[in-house]
Amino acid sequence: MIFQFTLLVTLSFIGQPDQHLVSDQINQIAPSHAKVYTRILERVGNTVRLSGIEQEVIVSPHIRLPRISDQKSDTCLSLRVMSHGDYLEIIDLLGEVGISGVIEEQLSVRDQAINDSRWKQVYSIDRFLVRESSSSDRWSVWESLHTENPNHQIVWLKLGGDFFSGSKDLTDLILNSGFEKLASEAGLHPFKSNWISTYALAKQLGLTANPNGFVSRSRSILLDQAKHGLSGMLEKASRKSSNAGFGFGSQRKSVRAAWGDPQKVDWVRFDQHMIEHWTYQDRHVRLINGRVYELKKSTEVSLKSN
Repeated sequence: MIFQFTLLVTLSFIGQPDQHLVSDQINQIAPSHAKVYTRILERVGNTVRLSGIEQEVIVSPHIRLPRISDQKSDTCLSLRVMSHGDYLEIIDLLGEVGISGVIEEQLSVRDQAINDSRWKQVYSIDRFLVRESSSSDRWSVWESLHTENPNHQIVWLKLGGDFFSGSKDLTDLILNSGFEKLASEAGLHPFKSNWISTYALAKQLGLTANPNGFVSRSRSILLDQAKHGLSGMLEKASRKSSNAGFGFGSQRKSVRAAWGDPQKVDWVRFDQHMIEHWTYQDRHVRLINGRVYELKKSTEVSLKSN
């Protein structure tokens, strides 16, 4: 089996120099400091994108990385990174290393993780192997990772749903192998004669999946906005508008007096605050605790208010 890898990340924590992880595991943990073997996929200014890592990664000003076009297909960069919570920072360039040995090592780590029932680690390694294989080999790579362990089969089917959701190949495999129950436990769903992932189902229904279930896109946006900008929302809602109609800080009754009843209302509760999204034909208004903090009309940026 030949893998066309674009990325490999392994980590060595302070005090644990021999512990290695693939890139996908970084999304499950919060390493304070790590040694990383990787291939950079994209760079804009001092920000880089690494395959398999969801976090933003920045480059320290004193680090000079080679150009993406100069990276060799059979090597990867060895970097040292530090976590700043929401993002990682590359703080040292250690050199270039061949990836073949690291691949062999990770397959060995995978075998031990299966023996020890560390299914999250198995899933991360398997995800790395499948994602970094060529598109033409991806299905066969995924099939080759199957084991007879029922617990691993659930993890394996979840991975299949991540990459092959809705495909005839995945549906046929589940039905022909009698994996319907395991597929359900893996978070796959029968939908219009095919088996699809939870996120694909949410998309089909116009919803967004989160750890607590499905929510509408509007509610998902409200929750995300509150998580990252609650203080700003409260500050705008506390203002006193001098507009003739209404503006930031205006109450619900002022909105209704100016625009009438909304066509649709989405709402969420976050940290004891009530947040609403009122939708009109060509505009919307958002309120927190009954007062306006955002106004938008058509494609305009938020309307100005004192």
